[in-house]
Amino acid sequence: RLERIVRSAIHTFEKQFFADTFTQLSTVTKQQLELLLDTGISEKETATASNEPSGFSFLKADPGRLGVDSFQKEVDKLQRLRQLELPPGLFSAISSKVLQIYRQRVAVEPPRELRRHPPAKRYTMLAAFCCYRSQEITDNLVELLISIVHRMTARAETRVSKELLEDFKR
Repeated sequence: RLERIVRSAIHTFEKQFFADTFTQLSTVTKQQLELLLDTGISEKETATASNEPSGFSFLKADPGRLGVDSFQKEVDKLQRLRQLELPPGLFSAISSKVLQIYRQRVAVEPPRELRRHPPAKRYTMLAAFCCYRSQEITDNLVELLISIVHRMTARAETRVSKELLEDFKR
C-alpha cells in the first residue's frame, strides 16, 4: 500500500511538473526542441532505424580528444543549446538530482521514442536534458581550456629546455 501511495505521489508530481514546464516554454522554444529530434527520416523508416543522426545526437556526443577541434565542437554545442532560448530559472525550484534523472532518461532513448511521449512530458524532459547538458558542456569547456593551456605550457617548457641545453652545449 505504501509503495502505491509513493508511486501515486511521484506520478502526480511528474504530471504537474510536466504541465508547469510546458506552459513556461515559448512556441519558438518548443519548435526548436522538436527540431533537435528531427532526423530527416520518415515515420515508416523510423520504425526500422535505431540510431539516426540528429541535432540531439550531436548534443549527446562526448568532447573527444583534447585539442582545439574538440573545444570548437563543444562551443558549437553550447551555442546550439543557447539558441533554444530556455527561460532563465526554468528549473530553479527543482533539485539537480531530479534533473539528472530526466537527463539520463532522455540520453538513453532514441529520438523516435522521445517523439512518442505526450508533448508536455517530451518538452519537459528535453528541456531538462538541455539545461543540464549546457552546464556539463560549460564545465567541459573549462576543463578543455585548462588542459590546452597546460599542454601549451608543457610544450613551451620543453622547447625552452631544449634551446637552453643546445646553448649550454655550444
